[in-house]
Amino acid sequence: MKKRAAIYTRVSSRDQIDGLSLDDQLHTCRKLAEQQGMQVVGVYQEPGRSAYKGKRPAFDRMLADAQQGKIDVVLLYKYDRFSRNTLSQLKLAAELEQTGVEFYSVTEPTDRRTASGRLTFTMMAAVAQFTSDTTGERVASARREAFHQGLWVGPVPIGYTRNKETRMLEPNDDAAAVVLAYDLYASGTHSFASVADALNARGYRIPNVQTHTRNLFSAYSVREILRNSVYIGNVKLKGQKQPGKHAPLVAQETWEQVRARFTRRVGNGRASLRSHGQRSDCVGLLTTIGVCVECGGRMWLQNGVNRARPYYICSNRQRRTCEAPMVRVDYIDEQIYQFFECLAIPEAWYHQIIAVVQEKLHPQAEPPAIDRDALKRKLERLALTFANEDIDKTTYERERKKVLAMLAETSEEPQKQTLDISQIMCMLKEMPRRLREGDQALQRNIVREVLDSVWIESHRIVAIRPTKVYVPMVEAVKGLKREPGGDRTHDLRIKSPLLYR
Repeated sequence: MKKRAAIYTRVSSRDQIDGLSLDDQLHTCRKLAEQQGMQVVGVYQEPGRSAYKGKRPAFDRMLADAQQGKIDVVLLYKYDRFSRNTLSQLKLAAELEQTGVEFYSVTEPTDRRTASGRLTFTMMAAVAQFTSDTTGERVASARREAFHQGLWVGPVPIGYTRNKETRMLEPNDDAAAVVLAYDLYASGTHSFASVADALNARGYRIPNVQTHTRNLFSAYSVREILRNSVYIGNVKLKGQKQPGKHAPLVAQETWEQVRARFTRRVGNGRASLRSHGQRSDCVGLLTTIGVCVECGGRMWLQNGVNRARPYYICSNRQRRTCEAPMVRVDYIDEQIYQFFECLAIPEAWYHQIIAVVQEKLHPQAEPPAIDRDALKRKLERLALTFANEDIDKTTYERERKKVLAMLAETSEEPQKQTLDISQIMCMLKEMPRRLREGDQALQRNIVREVLDSVWIESHRIVAIRPTKVYVPMVEAVKGLKREPGGDRTHDLRIKSPLLYR
């Protein structure tokens, strides 16, 4: 049977993505897999990702597939593609091998099954980190030197192009959009959003250096342009600022007018909220979990400048790709309060709901015939025995698969789940009061505990998705039949205007 191989490739810089680096890594790894008779079942590519810090989604997916037994071998072009941190590389190698997954470097063949191979691997990991650290020191030194020479350090701002020979910023065709943005906002008749609309209407587009595309200006992108002192000739590095050598795009007088409007804007906004005394009433319960029905984008909480109350706004509206209206926070929050009052379950329903939830979670549940804790301890002993080389790899993999299969056939004790459900119901009983009376942090935590997503349309909630823990509970409450003439207060279907999604 052929070994199932996964290939992991990575480049640190986005400038390398379109070059030969990724293709070379992939081609070389495929060639080795073919020579060794392996079947390539997955390719995990990481374009423009650092191995030293930051998130690596493809790498995380590869590790998850390895832990689930979908991969037998991981192929790398070099070990430093795996990680440039010595401790991290050694830890990841040990975790993979404990799950029965091997990994090879095509250009640095090392047999980690031997003492000399493990020593060589450790030395190469240390060299990779040393190389990364020294490179970082050289880059930091070069950036400091460039800053002191009056050169811009970092990504090139819109409106400029960096001269490859002198490294100085030079105005390009987008400079006109920057100048217009400052002039419009300094006039006092435009907001960030209306400036973005004016730029878009004139055909200007903001470049995206990562995707090499041009997109519509948004209120956020306009604000960032108006805050950047590079346009009056400054350069900055780690909080330090000084005059640069490049030509400014904006006059000092225009810059001061824009800064003055920024100051007035913040002051007026705070005064407006204080004078109306409404800010504490509008918590913004759906921050990070509200969803726009129109486009599926997340809803953001914004505090209005000339408004009595905050409001929710679709994140894609800010990007000019959605036209969903803004929504008053107090309207939506009140519907959330009502929803939680519906979930305040009468004590007479407790036993009935527990039975319904247990049936959904454990239909025909029976006490487990096998001790799961004993099986888990056996897995740990097997891993330790294999690490000490007391059993060979074939025996370890065979025994490990047997134990995992037995674990998969058993379930947790049903009594433990029943206790958890009872605790949840006791919490639900107190939630409406705690939600109304608690501070903002507590209120938001309660909502996020129960709800995963809430879909908003105009000024009403049209659908909810409970978190995984509360799905059976909500389904049980919705499924109960109300007794004739019974109390309708806690009938979710009657009082709550929400739909379950």
